[in-house]
Amino acid sequence: INTDDVTFVQPKLRVVLAKPKDEKTSNNSKQPILFKNIHVQNGDIDILKFNKDSLVTVKNLNLELTNFRMTEKDVKQKLPVVFDSYSISGENFIYRDENIYDYKAKRIATENGQMSIKGFELKPLLTQQQFAQKYPNKTNLFAVVSREMTFKDIGFKDNKISLAEVKFDSP
Repeated sequence: INTDDVTFVQPKLRVVLAKPKDEKTSNNSKQPILFKNIHVQNGDIDILKFNKDSLVTVKNLNLELTNFRMTEKDVKQKLPVVFDSYSISGENFIYRDENIYDYKAKRIATENGQMSIKGFELKPLLTQQQFAQKYPNKTNLFAVVSREMTFKDIGFKDNKISLAEVKFDSP
C-alpha cells in the first residue's frame, strides 16, 4: 500500500511491530505499507513490540505527520521512523523505553511548535540494584513527576532524542 495521504477517523488500532531484522541476513526489502502524510482523528492506539511488550499506548489521539518515513536500519536504529513535522494531542499516553522506564502523561498537545505534557511521569521499572546489574555502563536512574512539562524543537540524532527549552512545572 503506497499513498501520499492517509486519514484514520476514530480508529482503534493495535499494531504489533515486526521482529528487528539482522543486518547480515536482511534482504533490504521495501516496506509493504508506505504513508507519506498521516492524519489520525480521535483514535485509540496501542503499539506493541514484536514480543508483545507494550511500546506506546494513547487514547483520543489526534495526529498529523508530514513526510513520514520508516528507516531501514531496524537493528541499531531505536527510532525506526523519521518525519518533517508533527502536531499531536492525546490522553493517557504511555511509552515504555527498553523496559527501563515508563513515560506517562495525562494529556499531551502541541501548539505553535511547543509540546505541552500535563501530568508528566518518568518512572523506573527497575530498582537501583537491578538497574546497576543489568546496565553496568549506565550510571543514573531517574524518577520524575511534574504537573506539566513543556519543550520546543524535538530532534533525533544518533538514536537520541533532544529537546530545546525544556521546562518542568512543580517537579
